Parts: sequence; C-alpha cells; structure tokens
Amino acid sequence: MNQHAMIPGVVDGTVSVSLDHAGNVTLHVLVGDVGLSGAGGGDYVEIVLGPEHAGELGETLRGVNHRSQTVPCSVGVRFDSRPSALSTAAC
Repeated sequence: MNQHAMIPGVVDGTVSVSLDHAGNVTLHVLVGDVGLSGAGGGDYVEIVLGPEHAGELGETLRGVNHRSQTVPCSVGVRFDSRPSALSTAAC
C-alpha cells in the first residue's frame, strides 16, 4: 500500500461496498489484517452515503470532475478489543 503524505502512519486494511434498497451506499473499512472479515476482529469503520452523495463521490472516483469532492456521510466505528492501529492511536 502507498504511504499518503496527508496521513502519516497509514495502515493496511480492506474496503468493501454495499448498496441497500433505498440507494444508500455503505463503505465498510476494516483496519488491520487484510485476512479478517467484517464480522470478525479488527477495527471497523462504516461510512454511509445517501444516493445523491454517492453519485457525486462516484464521479470524482471516475475522474469526471477532476477535483476533490466533499460529501456528507454518516460514520460508525467499532473498535476491536485487541490493540490495533485505530484503538492505540494517539490523538
């Protein structure tokens, strides 16, 4: 994984995407061991975007508008009981 200049100490993980019947898009981010599943261990972040904001983000990811995009979302976080990147990070 590439180190990003904006965020020192980037850790590996996985991201998955799901779409519900109302058109909301949810990004599931599991931090840590890439072999873990969302139902297992590891710190877990869930980002929920409404349909209109998911579309705006999709356009940005496809490079359609050639700029960064900020869209509203809801965020849920579940920390694993074991020490990990998120639960041990100093703020």
